[in-house]
Amino acid sequence: MERILTHRGKHGLKRATWIILAVAIMGFVYGQEILLAATYTSTWTAYAMGNLYGGGGFIEQGVFANHYPPRCPGDPSSYWPFGTYIQNLDYYVVLVDQYGGAYWADTFELRDVGDFSCIMPNYWVDVYFGRYRLPGDPCSCPGVSGSICDIGEDNSCTDAIYFGSNPNTSYSGPD
Repeated sequence: MERILTHRGKHGLKRATWIILAVAIMGFVYGQEILLAATYTSTWTAYAMGNLYGGGGFIEQGVFANHYPPRCPGDPSSYWPFGTYIQNLDYYVVLVDQYGGAYWADTFELRDVGDFSCIMPNYWVDVYFGRYRLPGDPCSCPGVSGSICDIGEDNSCTDAIYFGSNPNTSYSGPD
């Protein structure tokens, strides 16, 4: 770094500033894990359909729900603010978009709450699989009320049921 700063006077300092800025931006954009300092192990489940909005904004594939502090005050993760990101360390979750295209996700944003009876363990993660249904399929999914659906090439509820419950899943999240 000293060579960069001293090389060619002012130009070296400008260059070093740009390099530091570029590295910081790349770390933020491409390395969410840099911001995720702790590792947790808990049960991962899945849900589909439901409302358009949760407490943290629009509900779409790539978001997750966890416990709600007033209902489950013993779960430290229930106090994470909406907008918190986590990253699955064990596997990618396969999600299917409205057009039937599968994609793999390992990073999810907190935008919803659930399990108001606190049956699931601390640090529980509930991944949202979408609101797509095949023509003729009902706009519902077990355990979810108030469903709003879009017609698609896949049934998100079926995918969520197939995902099931995955205990002992490790992920990184806020410290």
